[in-house]
Amino acid sequence: MTEKMYTTTEVGLIFRVAPKHALFWCHEKIIAAVKTPGGHWRVPKSAVQRFLPPDLDPDALLVGHTNFLPSSRDPRYRAAVNAYCYEVTVEQMGVPDDGAE
Repeated sequence: MTEKMYTTTEVGLIFRVAPKHALFWCHEKIIAAVKTPGGHWRVPKSAVQRFLPPDLDPDALLVGHTNFLPSSRDPRYRAAVNAYCYEVTVEQMGVPDDGAE
């Protein structure tokens, strides 16, 4: 059986960085990766696991995530970006949490 391979977007989600950071890691050989014939990078699970605690499964960090970026029209997304940029909490901004994730 072949080893599971992650996209740079998935690697970014696992390590909570932008996909461009994961792409940079591939280019600079910071993390082991292979380039597909189409020019995309794939990172083997063993390479990701090297940077995580041994008891933490990378797949567990992807639960609930999709490969789609959130909509900038979503008020919760805008509030989260503003909270990050202006160092305020989402609660301080008064955006209701509708429970959707």
